[in-house]
Amino acid sequence: MDEPLKSLMAMGVAVMLVAGSWALAVASDEIILRSGEHLRGDIEQTELVLQTPDRAYRVTRATAWRLELSGASGDAVHFRNGDRLSGLLDQAGYTIHLTEGRTKTLSRSEIDTVTLGAVDRAQSSPLRDLLILVNGDHIYGELRETEFDLVLATGTHRFERTALWRLVLDTAAGDSAELAEGSHVSGLVDHARYSIRTADGQLLRFRRDEVAEVRFRLPERAVAAPSSASAAAAPPGGGAPGAQVAAVPAPSLPPPLQKALRDIYFEFDAWGLTFPARQVLEELAAAMKEFPRSALRIEGHADERGTPEYNLALGERRAQAARDYLVNLGIAPARIDVVSYGEERPLDPTHGEIAWALNRRAHFEVTTR
Repeated sequence: MDEPLKSLMAMGVAVMLVAGSWALAVASDEIILRSGEHLRGDIEQTELVLQTPDRAYRVTRATAWRLELSGASGDAVHFRNGDRLSGLLDQAGYTIHLTEGRTKTLSRSEIDTVTLGAVDRAQSSPLRDLLILVNGDHIYGELRETEFDLVLATGTHRFERTALWRLVLDTAAGDSAELAEGSHVSGLVDHARYSIRTADGQLLRFRRDEVAEVRFRLPERAVAAPSSASAAAAPPGGGAPGAQVAAVPAPSLPPPLQKALRDIYFEFDAWGLTFPARQVLEELAAAMKEFPRSALRIEGHADERGTPEYNLALGERRAQAARDYLVNLGIAPARIDVVSYGEERPLDPTHGEIAWALNRRAHFEVTTR
């Protein structure tokens, strides 16, 4: 076997589409052919395998929703909770019972994409930790590692996973660890392998050179703890900060929403929207209208100048200004929550005009509710 194929198959997954699960579907399956033709109906196959040299990863139909055959990086399986895994599907042909009553069997060389009908949403697993791989795949689940060593100029420091929310590996400036309390440190993450247990209890392992980013989404950190000043300032219809839910990681969002989620910035000691900020909000409103089930959390931030109490109130006014503009553009108030962190979570923890300008912002996240 040549090396490119070994690399392709190194992160394979076996997909079991259980026959009894077809009854859960509330919409037809669809096969899109390379010719461009669309076929709708029920797919007959009960078992599909995405090849791997060392193990098989099995899921039910309720977990997988899309199969891409022979893409640029090989075949891919997309899962309903946002996972994506690449490999080589070992299935020579697919049979579909068409809606008009006919049955058609197709070879894999004829097929571009297979989409599986929707299932009961209650079977979807909640978002937890996330591994983003170098090849673009992403896997949600529970990371098994509990401690991570970061080699700094001052020596090796060990961080408990509860102190972290993101590790970024092999950037131009080296690795980066972003801490749960808002600061970040750079160095070398001394960890050779990463293991993640998926929602159905199976364990996947990846080498460090396969991983681009690690995000920690433990339940105790999924809900932001509001300060009393921020909670008191929460506007009617904006949602109480204490009711916040986990943010959806950007890689799992539709491209229009990913593109629209950009911070907006404010002048010193001000909460009025600049022209560039209004442009960003108009693009965000258009994306939210395209995906009407999306909800938004707006985080207001301030630089370090001023008292903590004043900066919490200033951050609240900035988040509220963004919310009001989105509502004026036609977004329902019930879809938007606001929270203020004041100076507590700076984007740039250094001091000076550039850092202060970066920290005077409103940040946007799509939430899971």
